[in-house]
Amino acid sequence: MNEELGFNSKEGMEIFTAVSLSYAIEPTRVPDFYVTYRVNKLEHFTHGILRDIVRNALNEVAPTFTVEDIYGEKKAQFLNQVEQQIQAKVTNVGVGVQQFGFIGAPRVPGVIAQAITAKAQAIPEAERAKNELATTQAEAAKKIAEAEGDAKSAVMRAQGEADAASGRTRYRRSCSNCAGSKTSKP
Repeated sequence: MNEELGFNSKEGMEIFTAVSLSYAIEPTRVPDFYVTYRVNKLEHFTHGILRDIVRNALNEVAPTFTVEDIYGEKKAQFLNQVEQQIQAKVTNVGVGVQQFGFIGAPRVPGVIAQAITAKAQAIPEAERAKNELATTQAEAAKKIAEAEGDAKSAVMRAQGEADAASGRTRYRRSCSNCAGSKTSKP
């Protein structure tokens, strides 16, 4: 027996899912519960009345969420809002929802599931490409800095060599004057 419930997302996309729900009835409120629902077997309440309440809550909340939200990041928020809707409908007769959630992933049309999966895979790939670009840019900046450093070093070396050569020429001229004056002395 298929116990999936169907509902529509904000875009009108049909989604199917099986749900898990645990509840307890406050012992002092059992008479209120019986008077309201007129069931003597909890199976009739669980698989009939409560199932309808859950389906209605899903159909009230789902149109405020996209299929991607329900299937992904906002799933917990979606489930919480549905649980609150269910709780609001049964609190007055002493029923307390203890747990509510999906059994497995919601079932969406194959094309939509593939698109959501492709988008999820594209995000890490984009991050990887962004990191590769940053690495390439950093390596290029490093090479530019090295080249600038080498160029400045070469200019300074050439300047030093030019200054040294100029100093030797001046020294030779001044020494040649010195040598001439030494030979003229007796």
